[in-house]
Amino acid sequence: MVLDHKLVSDHLRDLEQYVVTLRGERTKTLEELKGQLVIQQGIVHLVQNSVEAVANIAGHLIAECGLAAPSSYAESFRSLARLGSQFDSNLTESLVVMARFRNLAVHRYWLVDFAKVYGNLPQYLTSLERFASAVGRFLEQNPFL
Repeated sequence: MVLDHKLVSDHLRDLEQYVVTLRGERTKTLEELKGQLVIQQGIVHLVQNSVEAVANIAGHLIAECGLAAPSSYAESFRSLARLGSQFDSNLTESLVVMARFRNLAVHRYWLVDFAKVYGNLPQYLTSLERFASAVGRFLEQNPFL
């Protein structure tokens, strides 16, 4: 198998777009977003899409590097740590937390507390940006992929 650089690139581009959009929404106060259900749901959905983009990239890297296929998003993020130091434990654990949120948003959406999502958004955005940078460094250090 050969790493599909276009696939990784496409997911990274989408991830960047999600982060830029979410950063823009983060300039609004929680009070301004009260009663804005479409915007609230859009924010939740963009976080969910971000986690899925990260998981798709992680799964592709894991497969290309010959590691065992993970059984969950959280496991795929933990597997990244075996690929290199750029995927450090702080990044890994923050992605695991995001994977749990994604599962809640998808499977038990009625339990999502938007105020908590909004409060966690700065950490989510930092983790997403760190992941994108880590992938870039990993690919630079492994040009054979």
